[in-house]
Amino acid sequence: MFPSPPTTHHTQPQTLKVQDAGSDQEQVQVEVTRLLVSSYFDIVRANLQDLVPKAVMHFLVNTVQRGLQQHLIKTIYRWVCGEGGHAGGCVRVHA
Repeated sequence: MFPSPPTTHHTQPQTLKVQDAGSDQEQVQVEVTRLLVSSYFDIVRANLQDLVPKAVMHFLVNTVQRGLQQHLIKTIYRWVCGEGGHAGGCVRVHA
């Protein structure tokens, strides 16, 4: 029915080799940039590892809460109005 999602391969890209060594300042800048990018990805990975389970639980709890609320309202109406039909101002709720 639904097309399958595209397959992604999570492989680390190959390291680029620089022909020219460059000056000492350029090498320092390249190394600092590498460290900053690596640190950034570590922070993003930690945030995702923290937030994804929280988001899943949030949606799970809210879905269960809505379902329980609907079930309890139906049960209360049945209990108050009785199973036999309409009594007074009660409205029959069908499951």
